[in-house]
Amino acid sequence: MSTKQIPAKRNRISKKYAALLSVIGLVLVAALVLSVVFVIVPAVNNYKTKTFEQTAVGSCAGYDIPYEELRYVANHYCAYLEQVHGEGIWDTDTPDEKHVKELESLVMENLNSTYAVYKLCEHLNVPTESKEINAYVDKKMTELKNSGSFGGDSKKFNAWLKENHMTEHLLEVTLKGAYLESLALNAMIEAGQQVVYSTDNLDEFLNYVEQSPDYARTLHVFIANKQGESKPSADATRRAKEISDSLRGATDFDERFDLLKTYIQTDSNDYQMTTLDGYYFTKDEMDEAYEKATFDLAIGDVSDPVVTEDGVYVIMRLRPESTYIMTNHQTLLQNYQGAVLGRTIETFRGQYAAELNDYGKSLSLWALE
Repeated sequence: MSTKQIPAKRNRISKKYAALLSVIGLVLVAALVLSVVFVIVPAVNNYKTKTFEQTAVGSCAGYDIPYEELRYVANHYCAYLEQVHGEGIWDTDTPDEKHVKELESLVMENLNSTYAVYKLCEHLNVPTESKEINAYVDKKMTELKNSGSFGGDSKKFNAWLKENHMTEHLLEVTLKGAYLESLALNAMIEAGQQVVYSTDNLDEFLNYVEQSPDYARTLHVFIANKQGESKPSADATRRAKEISDSLRGATDFDERFDLLKTYIQTDSNDYQMTTLDGYYFTKDEMDEAYEKATFDLAIGDVSDPVVTEDGVYVIMRLRPESTYIMTNHQTLLQNYQGAVLGRTIETFRGQYAAELNDYGKSLSLWALE
């Protein structure tokens, strides 16, 4: 299925972070064990780094937050907020207070999520230091440096790190964090905690996808917000209402589905899907508003306009298709397990609060170098 403009779950890092495509994530996607959230874990002594970049700027759950982590997170949220509110919002000595507050909130929520993964590992008795972990990190770092992006050229690699406000040390612990997530998920599966379905009971999972009211298949028309706006325009909302009313006026499922496809494949939709198979998901995978609207629908029903931070959707809930489920069971199972892992990490995230120390509070988050 197409991955463009899917109303993805606003994950435990941030309600808005799903809109931010990190360059780090794009380069490392093949290296990560799970397609789950970007995570940085506490720095460890077996990785070299510059002293000032490891200066503690705060703490969370008993772990120091290093300057390099705060800088990376803050710079990427600055870039994201420029996408939302317009370029140049930080090009002043005194940015708008509402933008500063939003930046601070996003950064601190991110830091809370970072260390929640570490605490989950402790809870599951998953070792966070081992030769296996170090060997994995070393292997992936070598693969990355020798990849087509850099071709073993250390100057190119270091320039890329600098451009993205990243250090080699932070990249190493980022890789470690992704690996720890996979270890935590495996521990949850082995212990039978939270994760109900795995390859051990695949038939039961396939039946769950096809029969459970807690699993859904949807298609939608999407009208994006205008650049710099955090809510749909009056014209977009009105157009979405017209589409919703038109679909509801169709007499049966097939007619309604065919009409939906015509809207999807015209300029009424802000992107063109590469497939009409639909989006299969369970709870806690998608944007909260999109998800709530979907599970309030019976199969064949169409939603009112659903407003999200990206734009407005008109959703139709479809019948699951057994052939598609069987063919794509591996991806569906991974998505389900990722949603459960995310929900579990969210629980841990709520138990801790990242706090900046005096030095951290003295820094301007929109101007970290």
